[in-house]
Amino acid sequence: MTAALIIDFDQSPEVSDLLSSAVDDAKAAGLSPIIVVGADGPVGDSVWLLEDESSGGEPLSALQAALDLLDRERAADDVVVIDAAHGADPEHIAALIELSAGSPVVVTKYRYARALPVLLDSAVWSAVMALEDSALFGWIDSHPNVVGEEWVASAPRDTPAL
Repeated sequence: MTAALIIDFDQSPEVSDLLSSAVDDAKAAGLSPIIVVGADGPVGDSVWLLEDESSGGEPLSALQAALDLLDRERAADDVVVIDAAHGADPEHIAALIELSAGSPVVVTKYRYARALPVLLDSAVWSAVMALEDSALFGWIDSHPNVVGEEWVASAPRDTPAL
């Protein structure tokens, strides 16, 4: 089973409609469970809300908390990490999942930059949870042998990095 982790990096009221759309896209892609971090209000049925203890300043800690929850609950085999403000098209999510058959990490690649959404297989969760000062994409860049890439033609502006 593939879970979704949707992080609201902005935590602003303007993102609430986009957050709902991101949850709908995750549901349409068949992701379950869906975990939302940083939501300012209710986001729908069958969604796990996880408090962002980092106050939005450390998105890596939100990712690590979600991975820890999924691991403890044995709730999924992998997770797709999505930025709430930009969402992820269900077809793109399907492409990430398809590529994961050969790679425990699958990133979205816009031109020559890696960005969200990214798929993380449970085989790499302990390594990601152990990261302290380095960013997720720094870790990914240092482990090219485990990474698959899904190329897309265009990227949304201001896509955050973990």
